[in-house]
Amino acid sequence: MANLLKRHEFWLGMFIIALCLLLGWRSEEFFTFGNIYDLANNYAMLTILACGLFVVLIAGGIDISFPAMTIIAQYGMVVMLQKVGGNFAVAFVLAGGIGVLLGLVNALLVNRLRVPSIIITISTLNIFYGLLLWLSKGVWLYDFPPWFEKGVMLFKYTDADGYDYGLGLPLLTMIVVVLLTAFIMNFTTVGRKIYAMGGNRESASRVGFSVLRLQLFVYGYMGLMSGAAGVVQAWTVMTVAPDSLLGYELTVLAAVVLGGTSLIGGRGTLTGTLLGVVFTGGDAERPEPARGLLLLADPDHWGDHRRQHQRNGMEPASEPELVMKKSWRNNVEFYLIGLLLLMVIAFSIAMPNIFWSVSNFQSIASQMPVLGSWRWRWP
Repeated sequence: MANLLKRHEFWLGMFIIALCLLLGWRSEEFFTFGNIYDLANNYAMLTILACGLFVVLIAGGIDISFPAMTIIAQYGMVVMLQKVGGNFAVAFVLAGGIGVLLGLVNALLVNRLRVPSIIITISTLNIFYGLLLWLSKGVWLYDFPPWFEKGVMLFKYTDADGYDYGLGLPLLTMIVVVLLTAFIMNFTTVGRKIYAMGGNRESASRVGFSVLRLQLFVYGYMGLMSGAAGVVQAWTVMTVAPDSLLGYELTVLAAVVLGGTSLIGGRGTLTGTLLGVVFTGGDAERPEPARGLLLLADPDHWGDHRRQHQRNGMEPASEPELVMKKSWRNNVEFYLIGLLLLMVIAFSIAMPNIFWSVSNFQSIASQMPVLGSWRWRWP
């Protein structure tokens, strides 16, 4: 009992139960079967993405690019289904395959560039979104095959009011994802290695764990979950918009971290993540108070930088030592400048007339806080 009272998940669960009792007292509709069923369906997409991000955070990384991966996987899936047809198995294979490929790109960049994963994935978030908007020209997709619109419904039940209930596509996908994630993280060697790498990457590498393979797995798994979430969202709204899900990464990150998963890796449970999902909520369009509590909910982020260095096999170095050890190989600014130059070259080749136009530079300047505040007047 004493150990239970010390667990983050226990107190979060008690808070959620108290909140539900309060809502049930204020509204008789809250504990009805229909309301609980609707809530479970609304939580499906958030739960799927939270399971993927949970694995990445446990490994000591972070992935902010999954909204873009979700939309790209979703868009590519629908385009392919319109051309060749298929079924839900084909849809999940197409979307999951695209998501895994994008996740592997993140893993290779994180491993090879030695740049913090948050910088890499913020960059790829914008690159992925930009490429999709450019290739799709911002066109929304509405034309779905009849079998896709019909969906899947197991154990169908119709109540006296004529409403249908059962295990539909969102709930089925969510259940499969939760069970798969629980099995991987709790009952497999890969799951134990992921916890070990997140706890101390240097020690994990010394005992023979392949950091590259584990990173490929965790970021690939995040991509797979992005693809699955893309199928669920496409079926739910029957629309694919290239610019949707912007900002949804904060909701998912808040859910996982508020569930007790550490931002520096090696600590967290899937149970806590699911409780964090319930606390945060499943509506992508509504601003959540939980987002503002994100950093406050993780004490490791604020007051334990020394332990973070120790877990990665390093002690904080003095300022002169950092200056002596700094070189172009471990200089983050070097890689950022290189990435910026590559983006400039890519956009110059793809659309030279638009990229180098005066109107484009005006747009860029207006979006930069400093230049925008000076109100530049271009000739």
